Amino acid sequence: MAIIILSLILLFGYKSVKDLITKSDQIDYIHFKTKLESTIKRVDYGDRLIEEFSVPKAYKEICFIDLKDPAPIAFKTDYPIIHDSWDSDVKTNVFLVASKEDTESFYVEKIIVNNAGDNYLCFSATRGKIKASFEGIGRDIQVSEP
Repeated sequence: MAIIILSLILLFGYKSVKDLITKSDQIDYIHFKTKLESTIKRVDYGDRLIEEFSVPKAYKEICFIDLKDPAPIAFKTDYPIIHDSWDSDVKTNVFLVASKEDTESFYVEKIIVNNAGDNYLCFSATRGKIKASFEGIGRDIQVSEP
């Protein structure tokens, strides 16, 4: 009887810890998204902000795409989910990349990309952080390397 009770306590404890970790990951994602959206809203014409973001721990890269231009062919191999989304005209322009097959995405208004002629820009997370530059260009906000 004691073994059954101990097993139930351990199972309940494991489930509780697992749920807590999942909620923590969701909070990190919401915090990242909210901070990015508020950064974009703070940038006016002519302003330039360099901002550091904490990347949710499940993700190793953050990619911004410029939806005004077509998806580059190279993306089909390197980022197949992003390429498929972009090529299918899905309205998402920010991607959190865990692996080629595991990405999370959302849309932020006004984003355009300046990356030496490319219409996308990916930042690798270094110690769980990325740093990006946001510049007000007309009605849009240009994302670039700081």
